[in-house]
Amino acid sequence: MSVNLEKHRRMKLRKATGTRVINSPEPVPFHRGPEYLVAHVCFNCRKSYKRPVEYSGKKATRCHPCPGCGECMHEMGRSFKAPKAVDKRQWRKVQILFAAGFRFISCGSHEGAKLPAELSELEGFLINNQVHPLKVAAPNKLMLPDGYRDAATAAS
Repeated sequence: MSVNLEKHRRMKLRKATGTRVINSPEPVPFHRGPEYLVAHVCFNCRKSYKRPVEYSGKKATRCHPCPGCGECMHEMGRSFKAPKAVDKRQWRKVQILFAAGFRFISCGSHEGAKLPAELSELEGFLINNQVHPLKVAAPNKLMLPDGYRDAATAAS
């Protein structure tokens, strides 16, 4: 019992002289990293990777090099689901939607028409949906696949 009393007396002396200051616990900083990861695709390799969006100033830098071929990967949006690499028709559909300015930024709660499921439905969808909530970028004819690029230049 006397050991505990001696320890208590020494602790009181340290607190009185200021050599034993007990600070209140500070919250531990919690670094979460990027807010979320966004799907980026390479149309050459037909692969998709989730990457953070890096901002330099106010504008997002959108060119991550592809790990496979080194080409610039394109930001698709958080709700993008990549088709299988062997499904060339679905990848062609995704590339045409990207070239038309569509991004997969919604979780399905937009008021516009649903994106087409097949390549055969795409032409009618693009004609009927010139104004769509998921069409957030300017069209880019250079992004069109080879067969479609020739048709687009002939039409204009």
